[in-house]
Amino acid sequence: MAEELISVIVPVYNVEKYLNRCIDSIIIQKYKRYALILVDDGSPDNCPEICDEYARKYENITVIHQENAGLSAARNAGIDLATGKYITFIDSDDYAHPDMLSELKRSIDENSVSLAMCSYLKIYTTNSNQELLCCDGEIEVLSDKQGMDMLLNDQTASVAWGKLYDISLFETLRFPVGKICEDMFLTPLLFNLAKRIAVDSKKMYFYNQVGESITRSKFNYKMLDMVDATQFWLKYTEEQYEDLKEKALVHHYVTVINLCVNLLKARDAYGMMIYKKYKKEILENYSLLINSKYSRMNDKIKYLLMRYQLFPLLVKIKYS
Repeated sequence: MAEELISVIVPVYNVEKYLNRCIDSIIIQKYKRYALILVDDGSPDNCPEICDEYARKYENITVIHQENAGLSAARNAGIDLATGKYITFIDSDDYAHPDMLSELKRSIDENSVSLAMCSYLKIYTTNSNQELLCCDGEIEVLSDKQGMDMLLNDQTASVAWGKLYDISLFETLRFPVGKICEDMFLTPLLFNLAKRIAVDSKKMYFYNQVGESITRSKFNYKMLDMVDATQFWLKYTEEQYEDLKEKALVHHYVTVINLCVNLLKARDAYGMMIYKKYKKEILENYSLLINSKYSRMNDKIKYLLMRYQLFPLLVKIKYS
């Protein structure tokens, strides 16, 4: 296996408790030909100093300091600086198994693909003794259409991390700035460009579940970006994979109906306005959603309750 340069991009913001664990997990990678790019996104804690300390110690670590602009902008800054043949992303509160880079590179080489991905393990501790949990797995090569189907089955598979990309895939693509769920807007496009994706079932990425994060925070209206993202998936499948359209539509309205719960709980005028808009859309698609083979029973019950004006009562009883 040729050791071509891999650019590892780590956006850094307010994670001083976890940053050493993340960087150390990259330093001990068995694949040694990598360049680590730490993007300090205006972090208010000691992260900038920690990044600079590592850069002084290791020649293959570069630090970018920028004003806070968000995760997408930080990743994009790293992409712009990357010089490797391949590129990967690791979130700074997460960390990687020592074999992750070498195994993903092996997947690319042995399957002649430009994008490989692995599975992940959720971590509920600040300790970093999970390395031995990586076990044997199987590699499946998917077409871009099969990859889109995988995303509709498991939305988490759209995350940027846990993947190794040929850098040419980013020649004209960047993460959308100002959006949360930014990965969802980009991954289908990357799959389409790659055409074939190697999916390794080994859990080689460790996904932190401790502390604050966008996905674990309380509801706020920025979370409605999720609806924009699933709407994008629906439009994209209509254009690229027509026979996945119904599945994408059901996936979109599962997101919408679940956010309707939060909108009712918010109990403000703006939330009610958005709720009424979403309710109208759901009822317009009611017949398809109720009859689709892709709709789960508990979601069908929610649609039914919404049609008969009982959904607010469900939310009141269940969440009050």
